Amino acid sequence: MFAEQLRAGALVYGRRIVRMSRGLMNGRRWVFVRFCDGSQAEYLIGKRVPGTGPRTDLPAGPVGSGRGQKSTGAGRRDGESAGDRHSRLIDGFVYA
Repeated sequence: MFAEQLRAGALVYGRRIVRMSRGLMNGRRWVFVRFCDGSQAEYLIGKRVPGTGPRTDLPAGPVGSGRGQKSTGAGRRDGESAGDRHSRLIDGFVYA
């Protein structure tokens, strides 16, 4: 997880973040956090925070067939029956 993705309640090395703020220190942007045990830490924005895993609440991104819209177009093709069209459209689905 990157420093800009930290949220209150996140765990870093098993310690829960209870308070956080952003600020400048020596001309660089930082995230300042306070943990439930009273300790504090600073993390540079744009860098990975050690002791954290990747976020799982972010969307995975666009999912598609990979060949563009022409291959999964809804229109009927020349000489194609309704059953063939249905099979072609079902084959075009990509399950994430």
